[in-house]
Amino acid sequence: IKYPADIPDYFKKAFPEGLTYDRKLTFEDGGCATATVEMSLRGNTLVHKTNFHGANFPIDGPVMQNRTLGWEPTSEKMTPCDGIIKGDTVMYLLVERGKMLKCRYENNYR
Repeated sequence: IKYPADIPDYFKKAFPEGLTYDRKLTFEDGGCATATVEMSLRGNTLVHKTNFHGANFPIDGPVMQNRTLGWEPTSEKMTPCDGIIKGDTVMYLLVERGKMLKCRYENNYR
């Protein structure tokens, strides 16, 4: 899908120097993950690089058994702190058979 030429792309205009953030995910079943994300523009192309590491996910849990169906919609509380923006979110991962897995996202945007 191409972005409409007659509508300003506010996302790209919002970070001409790029955006970096670190994310920590803590799941209620003991699983945890970290992600480091670097986003930049190369010409008119958005470049997105992510390093993701997960640990302690139960082998018989929904993440390792690939029984997840996607995330419930949510919103993030963002607060300025020591020259960065901190984000905090509680999200719910939909799981087969109508179950949900709670996850806390902690983000540091630079």
